[in-house]
Amino acid sequence: MGPWIQSIIANLDFLLGMELPGMEAISSIRGRLIPRQSMVMDEAQNLTPHALKTIVARVSQGTKIVLRDGRRQRRPAA
Repeated sequence: MGPWIQSIIANLDFLLGMELPGMEAISSIRGRLIPRQSMVMDEAQNLTPHALKTIVARVSQGTKIVLRDGRRQRRPAA
């Protein structure tokens, strides 16, 4: 199934009361509201201001967002 159906599945999950953990691409977040969820955004330092605004605009009441960056990752010595 394509990313276009993700908003339909998310709405059905919300209506039926199911809470399944999952991962999604940022491109599939448009056109949906995300109520009462916990979101962890890894590699957030790579987000553009427009992408970050898109994510924050989709958040609804009771949702928590954690933005993580990669500054503490170990890099191999050159």
